Amino acid sequence: MKKFPWRKDAELLAEAEKLENRLYENEGIFMFGFQLGCISESVDMTCLHVCFRSPTLFPDAVLYRDDTGEVLNIEFESFSSNFEAHGHPEEKCDLIVCQYHDKEWVNPIPVYETSSLTLHKPKREKSE
Repeated sequence: MKKFPWRKDAELLAEAEKLENRLYENEGIFMFGFQLGCISESVDMTCLHVCFRSPTLFPDAVLYRDDTGEVLNIEFESFSSNFEAHGHPEEKCDLIVCQYHDKEWVNPIPVYETSSLTLHKPKREKSE
């Protein structure tokens, strides 16, 4: 990081401090990618792929493994409650990835919380 072109800029620093108090879905996406990299000892990272859909489509991405042929439809949210608030259909999603799992609703979809590195198991089975 020493090689980054760091500079002093009071206006930019003030903007960064304001932004730090906001939460964006992109931060959860970044943390999920970072955490996938951290588990590379237990999973061959060359076999994992995250493919993003257009921002207007649901769910946000597909996670797949070359070595097993397994796939997951993933929806990224800042807060897990946003999944329900956005009216997303649960049958099209296999995993919610969020920064904060803030609502314990009767959810048939596992929730991976990046802030705690916790996979919350579903409270009920998915309806088919």
